[in-house]
Amino acid sequence: VMTQNKYGIDEPDLTNSNLVDCLALEWVLMPLVAFTESGQRLGMGGGYYDRTFAMLKQNQSSKTQLIGIAHECQQASHLPVDAWDIAMRYILTPKRTIAV
Repeated sequence: VMTQNKYGIDEPDLTNSNLVDCLALEWVLMPLVAFTESGQRLGMGGGYYDRTFAMLKQNQSSKTQLIGIAHECQQASHLPVDAWDIAMRYILTPKRTIAV
């Protein structure tokens, strides 16, 4: 079930009783601002994905695959990394798939 937010953009209704546990997801597509070949990413600075998927650091057996989506020009040689950052398993660009 979708509902419009204050900007008129449809988003999931978080009061819906059909919420799915994050660890039950197989694939999560994540938009990137920048990425490295080692799977580090730079998002929009809100920490949403890091907080949502923090349990993946403790649960290495999870089937959840975090997949970053970006253009080649968004690749960086290095990015700042914090202890709470969650790395991706794959990065998809129009030209290639990078397995991390």
